[in-house]
Amino acid sequence: MGTPLVSICIPTYNGRAFLRQCLESALAQTIVDFEVVVLDDASQDGSLEIAEEYALRDPRVRLYRNTENLGSVKNRNRCIELARGEWIKLLFQDNYLEPRCVASMLGALQPGVSLVVFKRIHIVEPGVPVELREAYERYVAEHTLPRRFAGCSLIGPEEFAAHVARYPTDNCIGEPTATLIHRSAFQRFGFFHPYLIQLNDWEYAARVAVHTGLCYIDEPLATIRLHASSTTARNSARRHYRAHVIDPLVILHDLVYQQLYAPVRAAARHSSPRINLRHRLMDAARQAREQAQHGQANEAGAEALTQWEEAVTRYPRLSVLSPGYVLSNTWSRAKGRLRLLRGSMLGL
Repeated sequence: MGTPLVSICIPTYNGRAFLRQCLESALAQTIVDFEVVVLDDASQDGSLEIAEEYALRDPRVRLYRNTENLGSVKNRNRCIELARGEWIKLLFQDNYLEPRCVASMLGALQPGVSLVVFKRIHIVEPGVPVELREAYERYVAEHTLPRRFAGCSLIGPEEFAAHVARYPTDNCIGEPTATLIHRSAFQRFGFFHPYLIQLNDWEYAARVAVHTGLCYIDEPLATIRLHASSTTARNSARRHYRAHVIDPLVILHDLVYQQLYAPVRAAARHSSPRINLRHRLMDAARQAREQAQHGQANEAGAEALTQWEEAVTRYPRLSVLSPGYVLSNTWSRAKGRLRLLRGSMLGL
């Protein structure tokens, strides 16, 4: 019952199809001092029975079950709370690790850094729509740490804060399976954002990295699986406006107003040219409102409008336009009309 060096946390829900491979990869790690914490979120497909089988035969597996379904993010946060390790290694039920994964991450640690990230392999299962597969593969290829920080194995907090100021909603870190996080980060910076449904992975990693920096291993140490029932696929099919419009908007809101993102605001002020995060937020809020009102999202217009109104209720500042923004926006539109007028006059 001592404190292990690493807790491999597996929050699971109806993950029977891939859970055995996931658990086998966790237990095959080359380090000795670790535990595996499985938290079942009231599964109904036999996932609990599979986890029970592993817990009975291997004392390193600690199994818990929620009496009612908490949902993905709350289940993840609860799993972390149950862990005893100094380092938290999240592993999602449809992913799996290379045997040397945790040992390599521990070997890459630098003093004062609370986050380690590694390269991962992506596979797409049959049944995923072609459009989603192609969009997913493009995004993963474009948004990587080596593209943003070429040749860097250690990225400092100031550098990463400057990056977040420029690219606030682009996930260049990846899924939680690709991270190792020190327990103190959860004590200092909180847990995964419960309101976000798609970008909570990125938001939390960024929240930590702008304070402690991160270590990067350019070696594939895990496999991430995209399949028809994955969170990404479900959100793309059923909750596009919520995932791709509201989530980025909430992140921008927090960059502007949350104390933990003060390093990003400082980086934005000192960037050249200066980045106005507040105006960027207001721009995004105006566009989100227009999308919802005009029914341009994937969901029916009424559902998108409900989601917009819910976001404004939770974050009232989304509906407020500052005088400076109004003036700037009016001037920009006037310049645009002037350019059009000049163009038409030259055409004559």
